[in-house]
Amino acid sequence: MFETSDWYQYPENLIATPRALYNWDLAGHNVRLRDDSKRLFVPSEQSIVKVIEAGNRGTPARVRPTYRTIKDTESLDQYLVGIEEFSGLRIILILQQSSWGSLAISEQMVRKLFSTFQVFPPFLDVLHAFGQKIGSHEEAVTCYQDGDDSLEDSSFERHGRPDPTDPWSLRQMGVYHKHSTRGGGDTFIIVNPSRPLQKRLKSLLVQQIPTWKDMHTLLQSSVTVNWRVYIEFLEEKLEGVSSKAQTTTVDHNDDSIEELNREIHFADAQDISWVKEKMLQLKHSLQINSRAFQSINKRRSTLNSTQLGVRPEIADSNILQTKADADRVDNLILRLDSISELIKSILDFNGVDALRASAKTATHMARLAQDENKLIIEIARKTRQDSLTLKTITILTLVYLPASFVATMLSMGYMSVQSTSHGVSVHFKGEMVLFAVLTVVLLLITLGTWKVLDRRYRNLDVEPTSQA
Repeated sequence: MFETSDWYQYPENLIATPRALYNWDLAGHNVRLRDDSKRLFVPSEQSIVKVIEAGNRGTPARVRPTYRTIKDTESLDQYLVGIEEFSGLRIILILQQSSWGSLAISEQMVRKLFSTFQVFPPFLDVLHAFGQKIGSHEEAVTCYQDGDDSLEDSSFERHGRPDPTDPWSLRQMGVYHKHSTRGGGDTFIIVNPSRPLQKRLKSLLVQQIPTWKDMHTLLQSSVTVNWRVYIEFLEEKLEGVSSKAQTTTVDHNDDSIEELNREIHFADAQDISWVKEKMLQLKHSLQINSRAFQSINKRRSTLNSTQLGVRPEIADSNILQTKADADRVDNLILRLDSISELIKSILDFNGVDALRASAKTATHMARLAQDENKLIIEIARKTRQDSLTLKTITILTLVYLPASFVATMLSMGYMSVQSTSHGVSVHFKGEMVLFAVLTVVLLLITLGTWKVLDRRYRNLDVEPTSQA
């Protein structure tokens, strides 16, 4: 087998042709793998790598496959001893902790594994699409060299989270395939295989040993199985908004200011935008898968293998199904654009009607305000008339009040006026002093009572205000 003592230098330790050295930046791949290791990989003690071998080391392939789980670097070293003697189908599954989590393998194990199997550097571009993420996934990659295939496929699976809006998530799967034309052995490294794929693979291995062509067909089938279901899910969302838009009526009566009858709201435009975003993402993923399937099938047809694989029409069925799904998505996008325009027109029409109703309401309020102003002016006019009447009464009172006071004083008998030859004289009786004293005392009592009552009323007014 290959010398892997310098595994830590992978991929710079690969045996490459001069032409390959011009195609690949081996040093750049090495640096990027090291810098991205914290995001991509887990510590060695958390690693879980599953290996399935349908064959035996040094003997022809046997029917019953063997399964093993590698959980640390030492177990990997033991497995890699004498691996060159194996002939048959080898499948290595590298799991992912979660859809946006790290791969369940350490950087050291990746370098050793990839060095042993001489995994060509472009597969690292596929690997970098996994790991912990803070944004959208990287662009999928499909590439190959002599005896090697590498691709990244996308599929949709139910995530199981309590999300009523979208119960589906986009899943990625990376595949590396090395086919040996001399020994007849095939090695598949599958990154983030789905659980349905693992169950399906285990069930098929019990029945027969698949060829490498069967494996590619199985992988293609596994990523296309839920496309139609997801498209139907988005189409159902689209139909709901479409039916709502088609049956919406807007009633407007110029003789009333009643609320308009409208069923389309801004939230429906947001729903349409969400569906379109999912549709475009779906179309992009279908295009990537279609290109990947075509590249793999073209590559598969050029390899000279003595193994019996599936018939070309069966292998091409996945490509045809993917193209059919892509055409269906294109049609849905066209329908979505039409519905989006309809919703925009309805919202614009409702906006104009709302402005019209608002203007009518403002006119009505202005008319009420004008009537109220007229009423206020009338009240002010009558108030002015009342004040003039009171002013007249007050002036008359000022004219008669002194004469009334003098007449009252003279009629009480406390003072007398006498005319003599020497002139007019005024005489006051003794009771006049008592009258003056009583008058002053009563005035003080009256003023004091008014002062006390006034303060009390003011305190009663202040208390409710402070409590509020």
